[in-house]
Amino acid sequence: MFAPGTRLLLKLSGEILGKVSSENEGVGIVPETLESICLQIKELSQYQWTIVVGGGNFFRGGSASWCHRSTADRIGMLATGMNGLALHEMFEYLGVPSRLLSCGVCSGIGTVYDPRIARSALNAKEVVICVGGTGIGHITTDTTSVLRACEIDCPVILKGSSVDGVYDADPRCVQGAKFLPYVTYDQAIQHGWRIMDFTAFTLSREFQKKILVFSILKPKALSKLLDGTLRCTLVSQ
Repeated sequence: MFAPGTRLLLKLSGEILGKVSSENEGVGIVPETLESICLQIKELSQYQWTIVVGGGNFFRGGSASWCHRSTADRIGMLATGMNGLALHEMFEYLGVPSRLLSCGVCSGIGTVYDPRIARSALNAKEVVICVGGTGIGHITTDTTSVLRACEIDCPVILKGSSVDGVYDADPRCVQGAKFLPYVTYDQAIQHGWRIMDFTAFTLSREFQKKILVFSILKPKALSKLLDGTLRCTLVSQ
């Protein structure tokens, strides 16, 4: 599906790193899930990889009604830093060169994010891990992933989740929900499908960044996605 050397951005929700399977959730980071994802990327070293990771396995700022949203988002940024450190460490353990770039999470977590550093690291065959979102509140890591794709010239965003694509209703709640293999940006925005947030879709539409929604918890999900044999949804114009 993609030529060797293509830059691919994997948007990885924090919740995924805390899952044992699509039915079960772990606490914090499940090492087996972390290792599985990193091994898949190691086996696909012919591509240039960027990971934008969320922090929902530790803290979900959007659902914290007890504190100001800006404070909640900063707590979430710290959570992404923990996930980024774990990914960075696992890649090192597996012998995969990686670069941890941070938007002001806290001192000692990675190098300050700069798109030029990211592009240079990708050219050097390093996996780039981005944490801290954009460094400011009220902007999700979904929107951050599209922004990073624009900055480092990634043509496609791989949205790894626990669901194998987009449905016309929540398949976990609605029996007989219809799977949708193709969705336009406008349809996603109009129907309010919670694949990514409104701003992320708007930015994707403006800069023509395709999105592939798939379950990263499937065995060999990334390799099957890239050779076209994994069930997924394409979001595009």
